[in-house]
Amino acid sequence: MNISPIAFEAGGVSVRWYGIIIAVAIISGGALALFRARAEGMNGDTVVDALIWMVIAALVGARAYFVLFNLNGYTSFVDVFKVWEGGLAIYGAIIGGATALLIFCRVKKLNFWQFADVCAPAVLLGQAIGRWGNFANREAYGIPTNSWIRMEIIDANGNLASVHPTFLYECVWNLLGIALLYVLNRFGKLRRGETFLTYIAWYGLGRFFIEPLRADSLPYGADFKISQIVALITLIAAVVMFAVNRRHRIFEKSGKK
Repeated sequence: MNISPIAFEAGGVSVRWYGIIIAVAIISGGALALFRARAEGMNGDTVVDALIWMVIAALVGARAYFVLFNLNGYTSFVDVFKVWEGGLAIYGAIIGGATALLIFCRVKKLNFWQFADVCAPAVLLGQAIGRWGNFANREAYGIPTNSWIRMEIIDANGNLASVHPTFLYECVWNLLGIALLYVLNRFGKLRRGETFLTYIAWYGLGRFFIEPLRADSLPYGADFKISQIVALITLIAAVVMFAVNRRHRIFEKSGKK
């Protein structure tokens, strides 16, 4: 299936589905984070301030990560800033957003892990919605397949091809992650920091297995993809930190709360 990446035109300006969907993803994720923060008794204005900085840093990080690992794909410096044409890497967004949150919490003397726990399901929701922007932009699809789960696209040669809908795989995986975090928080009595670490581990696990199915991933050697390596590293790091926190509760005294 192919749809036009242009949603509509107004005053000679083309508005792309990609931009609309990313905006919806940011707003939806931010609303969920604010809802969870208020349920935790956190100050709403402080949370909004943090979210603004996180969104800005996440967008910058997402674009910077993609560009740095795809420098050969740009012939003009101006093209680097054309984010509406696609090219946002989620791991860059996570790094950028987490860094901004860490700095914000240090300045405000707040607990980083409490904020991170609140934001984790919201980030998953934003990722799940945002993947449909990839669909609209005809990117992040998979390698050819005859599986019963497949989608048809017009490839670069103008031919009809059946491929893995990897954007859909990740969307579903992220939605399952939200459900998992809800169940663990509701019945599992997760300690501070563990919701965020579970998110990192869950996403890393899914991305490690989905990435080899993607047709547009940046390779690392003959057998792996760059994002697959990053996923594995973050998965292992999150599991180790989770285990250490279970034993020593290292995140309880970060900041005032």
